[in-house]
Amino acid sequence: MKRNNRIIRGIVILGIITISFLLCTGVFCTMTFAQGGEQAVSQALSSYGLDDIDVSFSGNKTLVKYLQPLAEFKTLDEEATRVAEITQIVSSRLATEKTVCIQQHFDDGQIIELTIAPKDARRFLNGQLTTEAFLDKAEMKPLTRGSPIVPGRCETNKGKNCRNYEACTCYSNEVCAPENPQANEKGCVVKYVPSNAHLVGSEYVCNKGHEWNSDLTECVQTAGSLSIPKAGKPQASTTWGSLSAGSASSIIGQALLLDSIPPISQNLKTTFSSGDMIYMWVESGVLNEPHKLEAVWINPSGGEVKRETFDLRGWGAKETVWSELQTKRHMMQGRWEIKLLIDGRVDRSTYFILEP
Repeated sequence: MKRNNRIIRGIVILGIITISFLLCTGVFCTMTFAQGGEQAVSQALSSYGLDDIDVSFSGNKTLVKYLQPLAEFKTLDEEATRVAEITQIVSSRLATEKTVCIQQHFDDGQIIELTIAPKDARRFLNGQLTTEAFLDKAEMKPLTRGSPIVPGRCETNKGKNCRNYEACTCYSNEVCAPENPQANEKGCVVKYVPSNAHLVGSEYVCNKGHEWNSDLTECVQTAGSLSIPKAGKPQASTTWGSLSAGSASSIIGQALLLDSIPPISQNLKTTFSSGDMIYMWVESGVLNEPHKLEAVWINPSGGEVKRETFDLRGWGAKETVWSELQTKRHMMQGRWEIKLLIDGRVDRSTYFILEP
């Protein structure tokens, strides 16, 4: 009997070992490997030179978050090489190939997400794909709204804020109040929290399945989803259109003349009175390479009154800029022209009437 009991116990133990081995191909071993994999990937990326690294696994994706100093972002070629090398490093540390999702957390609070297939990264690093072709294959999207594109850089560590420096301008749903204890680093205070969004650091990010609307004030359902726009918040697909015609290959999506910001239908004007502030609002299409945009204000006699230059970054998203002109009583009345130049070439002209 004792011998039979020993045999039975042996069979039970062997069964437990066998079941454990079989389970090791499932969730338990995946989790154990993931914990070890995260550490190995983090160490490798740290050796590569990345800071504040956070690595996690979800299904067939590896999520990598790291701090990207804005000063180190130079050219699109260098940026493509950086994310391809990160993808290669991650893939080389894993037993199975996973899509790599990279979140770059810039030191100005902005966040860009790129989703890259390891095979595309290898082909790019081997010279089989150009920068443009590689970035076309990568899924790139900004998670934050992006800094308002105005001349200069908002360096809050040097005492710059929304009140004393143009590059620190606030979003349209914010007010400039550096003295307010609830103000962010730029001195901006939100008038209302964007709907369908959550805070990451000091910036708002849209919830899953949502994206920023055209005036960057709230998150709406992504294209392809059924969404009901709120009253008074026209979407980019409405009949605002562009006030000026451009070439079919233009990178400019729409150019609007406004008497105030944000751009809503009530603010659209083509006739202004002396003393008005006039805004030339420009929204690009999705850009995957940098461009230079110039806005040139010309009075009725053909004289150039103002010229502003903006660097469009080309990070795989739409970009918005605006140039404004404070009119005065002594300014020439009549038909004014605003020329918009892309990379030194005139893309289109917009006209308005200045009255007494």
